[in-house]
Amino acid sequence: MARLAKGEPLQYVLGEWDFRTLTLTCDRRALIPRPETEELVERVIRFVKAGVPSAAGGRPFIVDLGTGSGCIILSLAQELGDGIFLGTDISPEAVALAQENAARCGLAGKVKFAVADGLDEFEPETVDVIVSNPPYIASAECETLDPRVKDFEPRRALDGGETGLDFYDRFVGDAMNVLKPGGAVFFEIGESQGEALRRMLADYGFRDIQIEKDFAGHDRYASARLADIL
Repeated sequence: MARLAKGEPLQYVLGEWDFRTLTLTCDRRALIPRPETEELVERVIRFVKAGVPSAAGGRPFIVDLGTGSGCIILSLAQELGDGIFLGTDISPEAVALAQENAARCGLAGKVKFAVADGLDEFEPETVDVIVSNPPYIASAECETLDPRVKDFEPRRALDGGETGLDFYDRFVGDAMNVLKPGGAVFFEIGESQGEALRRMLADYGFRDIQIEKDFAGHDRYASARLADIL
């Protein structure tokens, strides 16, 4: 009660939180898993079940950039079953938390994690799906966030630079290089970033671009696919 009275989020006080079918350890090493991100997972699942092209014997290779607690990639591994699942994060502390959650959920042998900053270590045309809930809040706006977010959740996982688009500016082009033909990206985005992401994805040559809304009616998800033949 004393921690709650000081504004600490309930999820951190309890030390665990539910995300889709999983119960995950939740602490200040990573963002709190949220319902909006559950819907991001749902979009990836629909795409994969529709039949992604894959050279790995039908096993899709899915990479979660900025994995945090591991909630996205662990849920995908749990619900999709067969596949190659990798979560990366620039924060060693977050990767340690994700590994703890993999063990907790019985997925340690199914999902791999690595400390990494971006996609430089991947060979061209090796990945089927890239998914991410990246930092997308403009730096100035971070100071206006609810104190329970601003004062407790990791700033690195929130601050997306001057416009909030730093992550996308840096990695959308890289994603084109590592995705297989027909592969796709799925991003969580800020509510005012839909058109900027649509233009960026189109400029890089992605197709089937979708900007979709969350339950509150705000733009929240951007997805796009490469052509089947590059």
